[in-house]
Parts: sequence; structure tokens; C-alpha cells
Amino acid sequence: MDKLTPAQKLDLVLNEMNVNSNKGWRNTDSIYYSVNEIKDTRIDKPKYFNPVEFTRIIKKLDKDGFVECEMQGTPVHSQQRDYKYPHYKITFEGETLLDLEGGYSGRLTSQNKEKVEVDKQRILQMRLQTKLNRLTFWIAIGTVIAAIYYLNELYLKGWFH
Repeated sequence: MDKLTPAQKLDLVLNEMNVNSNKGWRNTDSIYYSVNEIKDTRIDKPKYFNPVEFTRIIKKLDKDGFVECEMQGTPVHSQQRDYKYPHYKITFEGETLLDLEGGYSGRLTSQNKEKVEVDKQRILQMRLQTKLNRLTFWIAIGTVIAAIYYLNELYLKGWFH
């Protein structure tokens, strides 16, 4: 489990926000460090998110509506009191995604299952269509043979003299 897929990365951050949702609004630094601590315990050789990748993950979650962002002022110990920076909180949609669909990974799994099922149905439909075409061909051949036979019988009985 050295390398996480993008869906697993999104799930990791979203789950961390959900588990610690009782902390309320959190800045990206606190989320970043807590997620990297999780990765440290789950992976043999930890490969931490770099800040750029982590920012992309948070933006994706925000864009999808699973976290919400609120601009808040800096802590009291900061010299820049008028500076605002983003704080994030998981939304109800984010909690629902985790609980009902199993996160992004669960959603992808269910979409893949649906795609596989559609593909199976398409293959079955093609096989049935091929069999139906074959049957139609043989019925047409049989009809032509029957027509020739009955025309020959009529000719032998003298209907065409």
C-alpha cells in the first residue's frame, strides 16, 4: 500500500475531517498534519502529501461540495490580525458520501460494478442478436427450399401445362 490512488487520498482527507468534525472549523495546516500522521501509521514507508497535492485535494473536496470553506482571521499570536485564511469543515454531503457510498473509492467501485453489468448485458444482447440472425437465415433457406419443392410438385401434377 505504498501508493494511494487519487480516490483513496480524497477519502483519507475527508475521513480525517469527518472523524475530527467535533473540532469544528479547521485550518489546512491542522488537517494536513493530522492526515500525514494517519498516513504514517497506515503505510510502512510513509510518503507524506506535499502541500501542493494536499491543497489540490482540499480544493477538489470543496468544489464537489463535501467540505465548506470559511475565511477566518489568524490566531491571536499572529502579527497580521487582519489576514484571513481558509478554515474547512465537512458538510452533510461529505458525511453522506462516507456513510452511504463508502467515500470516493466506494462510489468508483459501485460505478465500476454498474459498468461491468452494462457490459455483460451488451455482450448478452449481441449474442442473442447473432443467434436470431442465424435463425432468420435458416428459416429463409427453409422457405426457399419449401417453395422450390411445392413448385416442382405443382409442375409434376400438370398445373403449368
